Amino acid sequence: MKRSKFTLIESEARLRASGCQIMRSRMIEKPTRARFTLIELLIVISILFILMGLILGAFGLVRKKSRRAVCSSNLRQLGLAVHLYVNDYRDRLPVSERLAIHNHLEAYTSGAEIYQCPGDLEDDGLFATEGTSYEWNVFVNGKLIDRSNFQILGLDLQLPLMYDGDYYHGKQKNQLFNDGRIEVYEPIDGLLEE
Repeated sequence: MKRSKFTLIESEARLRASGCQIMRSRMIEKPTRARFTLIELLIVISILFILMGLILGAFGLVRKKSRRAVCSSNLRQLGLAVHLYVNDYRDRLPVSERLAIHNHLEAYTSGAEIYQCPGDLEDDGLFATEGTSYEWNVFVNGKLIDRSNFQILGLDLQLPLMYDGDYYHGKQKNQLFNDGRIEVYEPIDGLLEE
């Protein structure tokens, strides 16, 4: 039996030829990668935008509720300051103009930030122009704190001591009463001031 002797160059040429054929066959047999079509990509992007809108809407709602909570906390602290004032002045409420209550209570409060409702952020808002976002109820000026209610036609109506100076919370205002509670005032449709 006679062995055929290949030269090194011939054997390399045969290996290359066979390798190229193998590579070509592998490339042909290899499945193509699945790709998204343009419509599928647009649908995925639109779904992501819808989800982002829902999440941002939820964050906006949480932000509004936190602003209302801070406003209620500010009013509650101002209510404590009013009670400290009343203790010093023989149970009498301060006599003040509508937007000047901070002048009477500044000795009983820790700083100016409690006079600002978080919804009053405008440069020409009440806090920026008057120094307070809250209005004093002038109908209770100088009254005894336990007699700050209002009687009409035999009905005893409790008047708020202070309230939001504007509709910072949509169509609602927070109100502080003499017993320290905070209530939300929502006007009847059609009676809201423009």
